[in-house]
Amino acid sequence: MSRLSGFAQIESQDLSGSAAQWRHRLGQALFGDRYGVVLFLGTLTLLATYWRVGVFITDSYAIANGLVNVADGHLAITRMEYSITLGSQPGLWYADGAVYARNYTHIFLSLPVYWLLEALTVLFDLRLVLVAAWSGLLVLLFDRVGRLTNRHRSIATTGAVFALLAFLASTLVAAPLPDRWTAFLALQVTTMAAVAFTAVVLYRVLAHAHGRRVGLLFGAAAGVASPIGFWASLPKRHALSALAVVAVLGAFYFSRAADTRRRVLGLRALAYAVVALFAWLHALEALVVFAVLIPIDLATARSNHPKHLAVVGVVFLVALSPFLATNAAINDNPFQPPRSLEGYSGQVDPLAIDGGQNGGDGTATPTPTPTATDTPTRNGTGTTSETPPENATRGSTAPESPDSDSAPGPIALLLAAMTAILAVVVEGSTWAFGKAWSYVDPGLTLAQEEPERLYRIFVRSGRIPEYVDYHMTDHEAVDLALLEVAPLLGALLGVVGASLRNLQSISADGLRTALDRPTRQTDLLVVAMVGALALMNVERLPRHTQITARYLAPVVPLLLYGVARLNCVHRVLRTDSRLIASAYLATLVTGGLGFLAANLLLGLALGEAMQLHALVNLASAGLLAGWAFVAGAGVDLDERVGVVSLAVPAALSTLFLLFTGLIYFQYADYALPLVETLVELLPISV
Repeated sequence: MSRLSGFAQIESQDLSGSAAQWRHRLGQALFGDRYGVVLFLGTLTLLATYWRVGVFITDSYAIANGLVNVADGHLAITRMEYSITLGSQPGLWYADGAVYARNYTHIFLSLPVYWLLEALTVLFDLRLVLVAAWSGLLVLLFDRVGRLTNRHRSIATTGAVFALLAFLASTLVAAPLPDRWTAFLALQVTTMAAVAFTAVVLYRVLAHAHGRRVGLLFGAAAGVASPIGFWASLPKRHALSALAVVAVLGAFYFSRAADTRRRVLGLRALAYAVVALFAWLHALEALVVFAVLIPIDLATARSNHPKHLAVVGVVFLVALSPFLATNAAINDNPFQPPRSLEGYSGQVDPLAIDGGQNGGDGTATPTPTPTATDTPTRNGTGTTSETPPENATRGSTAPESPDSDSAPGPIALLLAAMTAILAVVVEGSTWAFGKAWSYVDPGLTLAQEEPERLYRIFVRSGRIPEYVDYHMTDHEAVDLALLEVAPLLGALLGVVGASLRNLQSISADGLRTALDRPTRQTDLLVVAMVGALALMNVERLPRHTQITARYLAPVVPLLLYGVARLNCVHRVLRTDSRLIASAYLATLVTGGLGFLAANLLLGLALGEAMQLHALVNLASAGLLAGWAFVAGAGVDLDERVGVVSLAVPAALSTLFLLFTGLIYFQYADYALPLVETLVELLPISV
């Protein structure tokens, strides 16, 4: 018996050790290291503080209804859980007598969260579930920080006490939250997690290239000091698009920096797998990224052996299967996504949906200001047909079979199959490049013919009735330019200064040697992706209800990567960490008090408050641009000037997220009732 018990104990230890090993591998794959875990938890905790449970843009109705119906087992919308009629839900598509949603990647990613919330609401009130989850995040965050700083007991205890007090206080002021919001909550949790993972991926790339401090600071900036954070708790695709683009960046960089062939090949295949899954979310953006990735990958890869390319191709096709299967199930064409279908305009009687019984409380959920839609048009400025050529869709015709008297051998069959596959790949790639160019080319034309429009998109918004329909935003100028919501990007002017400094030392051999480095190869990919994604979207901008030029959200983390790559920037960030933290916190406090005083004393309207942030952010971007240009040109400046120049726009960006999330856009109740109670104490009404 003692021997049997000994064997059982050894087996139990082996199982526990194996589980711990797999858990460690999973954590390393997702977060990289313990700092990545802290960054993820911290970003998620802060994003949840201004999380509201409601509809900000009416397009969200269609996606939420799509999630409910997918959970019921079908892609078509046959049950109306949100809104009273189909007509109030832009973003719906019609095919073969049925109505469909879009962004099925978002829907399927949110499905496990939806099922979990549905299960928890059977036992607990939904509001308490949210409060308990946020309190749990606080406990985990303080626990991880305590372990990193070797002060685990004191910090973890403080975090547990604070989380418990927050939970108890929230239960005292919490009002019940209807269970019907579970689909919206699931979609919001997914987008917040996407933003947190975007921060983690950017951290891992920059930490490997320039050290942990640079990686942490710019990873945090991507989550809580950039416009991506504005869309974190809103069920739109923009957060997921940003994550997809950064994941391609990370996989490409580490495939160049890896030290083993197997790891190089795996990461290279991962980059294409992400693009394939990206197509499931937004086919046009993925197509442009795909067209950019292929030539740069082939030109900079360590090896383009046919076996390696075959592995990458197989992985890509497998990852593309959800996209193809969803499209085929909807309209029998695997290459035509829902966005390219006929938009819903009354082809189906709304009363036929769900037998005339709508879900929810039988009334439409009120929409916020702005109430405009984001339904793309089909007249050249929005989504057009994405169907590939007929031959690319159906495949190439196989070679004729030889006579039965001379049956081909296995080698001949293999060669024939490879020839057919190669023909399809070449034809499909040709179509892909042509299609991608058709969406980029108008942007080039616009850049030449309408420079003022580019200025309004990237630098200064103001009131521009020639481009924006203010009727859609209650005549408030709430749509800001990219630099106005991401002033850290002003540092990119340092590229000009560095270029002028190194202009005389550039040579062909030096350029060739530089491009052999993983960072330089990744820089090339980033420049190409930013240019392509920006050009494909500028034709639709400026536009109402953009708020933060949200169509450009995928390029923001790429541009932050570019800022971090500047020598003057990562050299300054290696200085005293206390100085960096002090400058950021001081700006956060003084800037927060300044914006509060301006809103309180001047009684600003929504558009005026947004434009105040825009002007202040532009001023900080100008100061940062001036420092970056001078420092990039090689002028020796005090490092404290650089620290302040970077900390001020970062803090102002965080304040923009907090003020827009907590004060300006009052469209729904907060997920955390304690936050709502505290905000109501502020004597501000915007």
